[in-house]
Amino acid sequence: MKKNIFAVCDLEVDYALNFMDYLNHKKNIPFEIQAFTNVESLIAYGKMNHIELLLISQKAMCRQVQELEIGKIVILSELLYFVRQENGNLIYKMNSMVQTINNLDFIPPVRTPEDIRGTAWEDWEKLIQEIVLHSNYEFVILDIGGAVDGTFQVLDMCRRIYMPVLSDPVSISKIAQFENLIRIWDYPQILTRTVKVRPPFHGGNVAPENYIEGLLWSELGDYVREILRKEKE
Repeated sequence: MKKNIFAVCDLEVDYALNFMDYLNHKKNIPFEIQAFTNVESLIAYGKMNHIELLLISQKAMCRQVQELEIGKIVILSELLYFVRQENGNLIYKMNSMVQTINNLDFIPPVRTPEDIRGTAWEDWEKLIQEIVLHSNYEFVILDIGGAVDGTFQVLDMCRRIYMPVLSDPVSISKIAQFENLIRIWDYPQILTRTVKVRPPFHGGNVAPENYIEGLLWSELGDYVREILRKEKE
């Protein structure tokens, strides 16, 4: 019986080939693994063969790939790819991805939660430690949602945790459930570091390309700057 195709496309040649070799040595994988180091070869292959699962880097993703008949496409953050390579140049790679507005540096978010869902918390730990130890940032801010695997382990690495809250019954119930889970998983220190906040609502008709800059100088931006100012004291 012919196996389904699991394709890997990454413009980093060494990573794509090493990842293919790693998967091929794994037992009981119900796929035939194919690795591609350029988009053209992937597209040519995809036109002649059905790809059931495609793991592709953000740089390699394009409209022509989306038009192929592929069962499922997973786009993983290139920065997380680089974390797993452990080649010591993570900060250099990160600097090539960072975008800057005034004094704020940020790494653009992934396109969908599925891009990072399933990433082991140990990989997040490596990434955060590299940033803290080998960069010059005064503050590192994490925007953590439900897509992160190992939420409590990641939160445990944070010095302060700001949790936006609402006062309606449903929100209060969700907060109580979250705090109960923290106790069940034996992370009481997270509760002592958590500060519940009620930030101002950010709205307005801002063009998508100016959204981050508009956010920076909004009432919400002022609110966050005041929090950071108090952290310095």
